[in-house]
Amino acid sequence: MNTHQLIAFQFWNGAVGVIPLTATISGTASGGLTETEVRDGGKTIIITIAGDTWVASGAAFNAVRQDIIDGITSAGGEAAGWNAEVRDKMAVSAVVRDSDTQVTVTLPLAADYDVTADETITVTVPASALLVSSADVAGTPTITVTADAPVAAQQTYGGGPFWRKYGYDSAYDDIRKAAEDEEEGKVADEIRTKLAKKRQAQADDAVNVAAAVVERAAPVEDFERQERLYRETVAKQPGIRKELKSAIESRRAFRAEVRRKLQQAEQARKLEAARVQEQEDIDLLTVMFMDFDED
Repeated sequence: MNTHQLIAFQFWNGAVGVIPLTATISGTASGGLTETEVRDGGKTIIITIAGDTWVASGAAFNAVRQDIIDGITSAGGEAAGWNAEVRDKMAVSAVVRDSDTQVTVTLPLAADYDVTADETITVTVPASALLVSSADVAGTPTITVTADAPVAAQQTYGGGPFWRKYGYDSAYDDIRKAAEDEEEGKVADEIRTKLAKKRQAQADDAVNVAAAVVERAAPVEDFERQERLYRETVAKQPGIRKELKSAIESRRAFRAEVRRKLQQAEQARKLEAARVQEQEDIDLLTVMFMDFDED
């Protein structure tokens, strides 16, 4: 529909009532989002307008895609909120013109999105993206993003981007759920059990590595070198200190056991050497006595 056709259409409908200019918001994001869903990306915002059309596809529409993105705004202003981590980092390729009246915006990954309170997202269609209208139009309904956990819960359990940075998303998610659950203690116990199993697995891995080193007859200094590497890792990534502590202690205990066994082996070697020497002395004396008897 070109400009003249749209104006004629609106004029014709004026006989029975002017079509109001509206923007209706739908798509998988329209029912609301969680903080985690925003970080994961992939949800869609579909904007359907009535009483006007989008500008023509091609160069004209491509030129206003950033204007459309700029119109998807949060009322909040958190440093790691929607405006900073989603809107301002969204590529124009996320905006697709489906038809004269429909546009789909696909949310990108936003790994650093982290809010302490719910956000309300309003989609405002800019006049620059419309064929006839000279005024912006606010889309309805708005979109609510629900924060995953209260700040207090994140501080209590050490949650937030720090956990995600070191790869503990599953544990972090469990803790956030625990903060919202009336049976928080029970869930927290389950989390501690999971983390304990993880620490035990790390300890087992450390013992297996040490055993492999021993089988290759590596010197004890190898254990000291690897322990230093563990300590350097802890220094660089303090968030995994507890997880590595158990593995380090297991390695230290295993090293002590290896040293004990090596000492036992050394003692056994010395005893065997003494026995062989004694046998050689006996054999030598026997030969000497045999020579003496012959004389």
